[in-house]
Amino acid sequence: MINAVLLASGPFWNVLVPDSTSYLGINACRTPGYYIFLQAFTSIDPRWLVAVQLNLLIATLIAISAACSYVTTSSLVGIATLFLGLAFGEQFGAAFQVLTEATFTAALGIAVAAALVYLRSRRLWSAIVVGVAIAIATAIKASAPVFLISAALLLLLPATHRLLQAAALAGIPVLCLLALMTAGRITHGSWSPTNFMGIALVGHVAYGIRGDERASNPEMSALIDSEIRRYYEKWPAINQLDDYVRASQNDYNEMLYRHILPIVSKYQLKDARSSTPGFSHPSTVSEYNTLLTQVSCSNERNGILMSLAEEAVLRFPGRYIAHVGAHYYGLWSYALIPTKYNEMAALQRQVAAESQQNMEKWSVPQAWQASSARIAALKESAVAVGAHSLIFSDLQASLAARLGTTTAMLIGLLATIAALGMFILPLIPGDIAAPVVVAGFVVPYFAVNSLFQVALTRYTSTGEFVIAAFITLTGFALISRIWSWLKVLSQRGHDLVETA
Repeated sequence: MINAVLLASGPFWNVLVPDSTSYLGINACRTPGYYIFLQAFTSIDPRWLVAVQLNLLIATLIAISAACSYVTTSSLVGIATLFLGLAFGEQFGAAFQVLTEATFTAALGIAVAAALVYLRSRRLWSAIVVGVAIAIATAIKASAPVFLISAALLLLLPATHRLLQAAALAGIPVLCLLALMTAGRITHGSWSPTNFMGIALVGHVAYGIRGDERASNPEMSALIDSEIRRYYEKWPAINQLDDYVRASQNDYNEMLYRHILPIVSKYQLKDARSSTPGFSHPSTVSEYNTLLTQVSCSNERNGILMSLAEEAVLRFPGRYIAHVGAHYYGLWSYALIPTKYNEMAALQRQVAAESQQNMEKWSVPQAWQASSARIAALKESAVAVGAHSLIFSDLQASLAARLGTTTAMLIGLLATIAALGMFILPLIPGDIAAPVVVAGFVVPYFAVNSLFQVALTRYTSTGEFVIAAFITLTGFALISRIWSWLKVLSQRGHDLVETA
């Protein structure tokens, strides 16, 4: 059904955005996992990439649903997870995007599915799958090493062959992380797998930049503050969470790319262009990625940005904690996204056509470049596809609208509390341990995102399938407990009647 609605309803193409080009080569801004994945597709019809990513997402949802059935011994829980994942399937739109979201969703989902199997059986193969999936996620996104904590806490469960289990759960991702660190040291001179953290964090905490005595470069900091102050001063009070998150999110790119980074470039010790002799503007993907490594994500640039960010955090630590909390709230508020499949299919076709027109030709692999006839067909198809009225899409959007942000936040609060149960996992009954394990993966991921980046719907959508599993497993645990209590009360009532 998903393939039919999203792919077979009209001509389609992959969607390129400015960030896509950075995944087409090795550079200091990105971990290499998605680049390696893309190598199988850059010389062939881009529809293969879309179809593979889409079916990878479908397979991930099926795997999570099957794991939910296995851990609860109830096929109804698996079916409920499957339909809930479909109902809030914003993530399926990522199949069209040349971005990391689709593959990262798959890695996270497979890790959670295998962790649920491991919770019930402690089988070595399930531990290996967890470790490999976390390793793949780590190669795709810089925030994924946080899953090492989740894997390590699974080792609290009693098991035979504990050393083998530890090697599988934690050893495999640790080896991957060490390999990425070594590669980073070789390619861009830093033990960090990427040098993007400075860019991400300084935009996140830009409100705290000042040209005071704490600043390592007061003149540069004062100039930045004078240019961006007009943005953060108009943000609503932080207790108006929805408005605050939306305002700070909307201003992020403009503050960072229009003001902060250009000013930092002027103050760098060496001229950005002189570090890349032979060209001043890229004309090939290779030149572009060289610029990213030697200029945008150079060690020097990253050091300056990290200093600005650290100073901002230390200058207003209370504000930073509240800001992080607001964006953590923001991630959960997006958890139940009411997107209709026909509208999603239409949007991706329209954006695919626009991206082909707007992006420079050198940044698009030749096999992915669409002809003018293809672009016109995509635009026409977008209108036709969007006009379709699909019963399932209407039901799905209605469900999401009824549940809304408040329900999503209650789920987030419950998941945050449940994640703490990972520390006492061996003491928790199996039916309750299942949602705890799921929360033990998604909560740290959202928390790390909130520490370093603003809340975006695409970050939340990578956890939608896992959130669906948490909802159904929590519902199963509650129903099981209520049913058990009712049986006990019934038996006691029966005993009292017989005694009387």
